[in-house]
Amino acid sequence: MTTTVPPVVMVALPREAKAPRLQYPPVKVFFFSSSNYEAGVETIHTETGDFRSYVAEKTIVDCFRYRNRLGEDVAVEGLKNYLKRKDADLNLLFFYARKGRMYRVIKPYVEALMA
Repeated sequence: MTTTVPPVVMVALPREAKAPRLQYPPVKVFFFSSSNYEAGVETIHTETGDFRSYVAEKTIVDCFRYRNRLGEDVAVEGLKNYLKRKDADLNLLFFYARKGRMYRVIKPYVEALMA
């Protein structure tokens, strides 16, 4: 979603879970409520196995939710890149924004970038 290469692996976990203790790679854990943790999860099948990831729209909403920790520039760049995609779905983006209580935060950015 962005050109920024994070210095750590970022992982979402439910609030009740314990953070993993790993020496390498460095891990940054974000704790989500169970409803927010389960929303927008897709399973990706690869040759090496299956893994779960969030859909692009949910990822953008989460970037705005944690914009103080990640950087507002990361959230805005991700939104710009998302809006350039042919498969961008504003209805789905706003659905996850409402579900995650970020609609009032994201809407002005979308309006400014679409103008």
